[in-house]
Amino acid sequence: MAQTTINNEKMSDSSNWQVKELAGIKFKLPEKYSNGILLSGNIIDGVETGHSYQSNEGGLVINISLSGNSSEIDKEYDNYMKSNSSTEIYDISGHEVIVVHNDTNPTPFSIAFFEVNGNKIAIKWNELNINGDIKAIITSFYELK
Repeated sequence: MAQTTINNEKMSDSSNWQVKELAGIKFKLPEKYSNGILLSGNIIDGVETGHSYQSNEGGLVINISLSGNSSEIDKEYDNYMKSNSSTEIYDISGHEVIVVHNDTNPTPFSIAFFEVNGNKIAIKWNELNINGDIKAIITSFYELK
């Protein structure tokens, strides 16, 4: 399989990664992130809070808000856009992905915001860069749609 490059960095080969499904949306995870908890359809005070995958390693958290129900991800996105966090825009699989890096937290982290078929997705991880694994995870949302 040919290596794909995005912004001059090689994307990891995800051909043997584990496929997960959350709220009817499939994505792939490498071994180091594949053990975790799927939380789906939580309702707090009558409002659906979305769907979440929390890995036991690396601080990886994936949040999915289905189309028409994205107010929490929108609020989180707006808060980071108003903060002093640095922002980068990537083209991953022909789709715009906005990555916010927050180094003011005791544990620095990054969050990628993007959409797949009208569903809003936010992926958080405990690093201040976007590596080949994260790029391949994002790409898998588009490949498996």
